[in-house]
Amino acid sequence: MTDDTSGAVGAGRGEGRAVSPPGRAAYLGLLSVTSLGTISSTIMSAPINEIAASIGTDGRGVVLAVSAFTVVMALTSPAAGWLADRMGPRAYLFVSLVLMVGGQVLAGVSTNLTMLVVARSVQGAACSGIPACVQYLLASHWPLSRRRSMAAWASAIGVGQAIGPPTGGAVAQLLGWRWVFGAVALVVIVVLVVLVRTLPEVAVESDAVLMDTGALVVLTVGGGLLAVGFTAIGQGYAGPSVAVTALGALVLAVVLRPGRRRPVLGPVGRDPGYAVATLSAATGMATMGITIVSVPVYLGTRLGLGPGLIGVSTLALALGMTTFAPIAGRVAGRLGTRRTLAGGLLSITLIAPVLGVVESRGEDVTILPVLLAVLFAVGCGIATIQSMAALVLLDVPGRSGTSMGVHNMGRFTGLCVGYAWVAFSLPFDQPLLIHLGTAAMALVSLVALVVAVQRARVSPRPGPRSETPAATSR
Repeated sequence: MTDDTSGAVGAGRGEGRAVSPPGRAAYLGLLSVTSLGTISSTIMSAPINEIAASIGTDGRGVVLAVSAFTVVMALTSPAAGWLADRMGPRAYLFVSLVLMVGGQVLAGVSTNLTMLVVARSVQGAACSGIPACVQYLLASHWPLSRRRSMAAWASAIGVGQAIGPPTGGAVAQLLGWRWVFGAVALVVIVVLVVLVRTLPEVAVESDAVLMDTGALVVLTVGGGLLAVGFTAIGQGYAGPSVAVTALGALVLAVVLRPGRRRPVLGPVGRDPGYAVATLSAATGMATMGITIVSVPVYLGTRLGLGPGLIGVSTLALALGMTTFAPIAGRVAGRLGTRRTLAGGLLSITLIAPVLGVVESRGEDVTILPVLLAVLFAVGCGIATIQSMAALVLLDVPGRSGTSMGVHNMGRFTGLCVGYAWVAFSLPFDQPLLIHLGTAAMALVSLVALVVAVQRARVSPRPGPRSETPAATSR
């Protein structure tokens, strides 16, 4: 597969990669792991009421179990990337999958809220290692087809988003909610066996792992405080959540201050492309979080739809994510990654308010076809942002598992921000306000991207990369 030239440039940077790419089984196995990570996050949404009744908790309690997954995933992402550097991305991916099996089994046998929260936390810690490992392995084993592999990776996220809730509902209906987690554990075991047999390890650049680990710990604490603070807003703890969020922001501001002599991530931290990729990916996740929470609320409260129809309706978002990612990859081949990323951010900036207007004016099911079309368009924008942000990240010189872990901490924190914004704005009963928040985040990311591109034109990177720019760097 030779659909772009960015891999050739990456190879020139000395990235470790196999002499020849592994077979299709390994490629599909890595994409399946990505889908399984998303499924793990969403699969308990359909039987959530049955789970709450069984373990003796209320709606807020079971939402805490849902949120625990995302918070722990954000908190442990930098450490997961660091471990991927030390152990190798293949080995740490296998550790993550084994840990995921344990977390699923523990959730399946939970008898109270505490056990379920712990189980979901274990699942989140396991899934925190998946994006960094999968992205690194795809880019290293298939260096000449990065656009295609990152588009497939973004599509795999959409597949997981699409099949998670309906699969959870079907399994719970047939076998009981405990087998929702058991089924995921069985599938993870199968995929793990396939990858052990077909996926070789790749080398990690020795220079990439030399960074300020002390500052990395502080960064992890700051990001964790931020994620916990945002999540606490949804739990109704206004005062404490503001304090925790402010403390997290202060810690991050100190450790990431521009004048810091030794950047947290080494040379990667100085590259504006890294910041743009992280901010854009966080925006894509925030958009998804806001949409998958607020739209079902609208469909249930305003249109009176039941859980089944709501699940089917929200598939439009997942279908947009799944089908458009490959198209975005082909567009990037003509326009360049950054221009395509800008298009994705601009589309969310424009489409999100439209979604708010549709929800504000639609009072019966006749609005449903228009709503589904807009949801599909939002999914297309999310797919574009996620796949192009991943490509921008892979184009940053000196990247490592650790830097990718910190990047994914930003992604998952974006999801926490999306949930928190919905929790804050829902009581106002103004759909337009909810989705204007989405548009504002996309606009901020778009401005940051434009500024970074202008800075790159004024101060081009030295060395071979400036002499022969990759197609993905435009």
